[in-house]
This record gives sequence, structure tokens and C-alpha cells, in this order.
Amino acid sequence: MDKMNLDKVSDEVIQDLFTESFEQKGADNDISEFECTCKREVGSSKIGIEVMVVGMAGTVPYNEIHDKEIPELETITIGREGDGSLDFERDPESDYVLNTNDYVVVYKSV
Repeated sequence: MDKMNLDKVSDEVIQDLFTESFEQKGADNDISEFECTCKREVGSSKIGIEVMVVGMAGTVPYNEIHDKEIPELETITIGREGDGSLDFERDPESDYVLNTNDYVVVYKSV
């Protein structure tokens, strides 16, 4: 599949595609409550996605994700027929904790 042309795909569509892909990988790793936000970097072709994970009983702790203990969550690939695909890699330096249970994991397009 070709690389996705970001000029032809809205942030909302990218966010929806990322959410679908993360939902599959997240469910396999006990992450069921999360919210994705797409952030396009001004003047750049890079797109960032922030995934706010709502920590509940059984949810993967922040340190397991931050310390790269779950390799299948390191890269998320999105794609749509006719639009190509796009990979997002984790940016652990940008991850942060919101409170005792909730945290944000940051991905950037490559």
C-alpha cells in the first residue's frame, strides 16, 4: 500500500482510523477506555496523535507502556483503500501522566 497523502485526508478521518487501529491493539493489551486526539504540526507534514488512557482495574500501567514493555503498541499503522497507509511510532519522551490512574501516550507519523 502507498504512503497516505496527508493533504487529501482530514484530521478527523486520521483520528478515526487511528482510533480503530489502536482499539484492536489496545484491547489485546487490556486497554479498553481511551480517547485519541489528532494534532497536525503547523508548517510540517508530521501528525501527532495523543492517546489518553483512562486507567481502570486491569488497565496496563503507564510504566509498562512508557518503558516499551508492550512492543505491539510501539507502532500503529492506519490505512484506507485508495488513500494508502501511514505509520505512527511512539514518542516516549512526550508521554505524560495525568493523575494516579490516567496517562497520555504520544505517537508521531513517520
